[in-house]
Amino acid sequence: MPVLRALLHCHGSSACIAALPWLVYVHYFTAMAGLRVLLRCHGWSTCISALPRLVYVHCCTAMAGLRAFLRRHGCSTCIAALPWLVYVHCFTAMAGLRALLHCHGWSTCIAALPWLVYVHCCTAMAGLRALLHCHGWSTCIAALPWLVYVHCCTAMAGLRALLHCHGWSTCIAALPWLVYVHCYTAMAGLRALLHCHGWSTCIATLPLLVYVHCCTAMAGLRAFLHCHGWSTCISALPWLVYVYCCTAMAGLRALLH
Repeated sequence: MPVLRALLHCHGSSACIAALPWLVYVHYFTAMAGLRVLLRCHGWSTCISALPRLVYVHCCTAMAGLRAFLRRHGCSTCIAALPWLVYVHCFTAMAGLRALLHCHGWSTCIAALPWLVYVHCCTAMAGLRALLHCHGWSTCIAALPWLVYVHCCTAMAGLRALLHCHGWSTCIAALPWLVYVHCYTAMAGLRALLHCHGWSTCIATLPLLVYVHCCTAMAGLRAFLHCHGWSTCISALPWLVYVYCCTAMAGLRALLH
């Protein structure tokens, strides 16, 4: 937090400094509390079985806010802060994974990474498949397995090379780099996919894909929180979505650029 605060201050994003503690606190503790509730209520001794639900909740939080963000800010007031909002998201994820590994006695998280990447990719694929189906974009459905395959394999290959070259016995220290590699390999994979298949027209639909994918996720989250009695989490959604959507916007801006 002190480092991130200094980064925001140095780069003129002082307006976001006051919100940082709350953003990180809500995002981190709601994720960990949700995981603990899931483990207790469902009798799961490990968190591997809980990952699909955890990722579902995490991805579902990526909605309403994009509408609110675009409407309230006009995509102009927070552009300078986008790179550092990505850092908030990455550092929060690192803290959550560190606590998760510590609580479950996993000396290394290398063994868990294939599951994490697999669940993350499958969740994204399911959302995109539903999106394409609802909008009649049947021609893109056939490309989904290839997109997920490239996304998963490039991320894992990059991580293995990174850990090997740096001699890190655990991947906890590598998490900041892991997030960086994961994000940019996904962008490279999509760029290669569009180029290899000659789908130049898909570039124009990317903003709509992101927007609709986020919007379709919100109803599921509200129902999920309501069923589990997490009424206090609903009020935190705007803050959570704000960070998550700013991160997505930064990646999309870089992709389109």
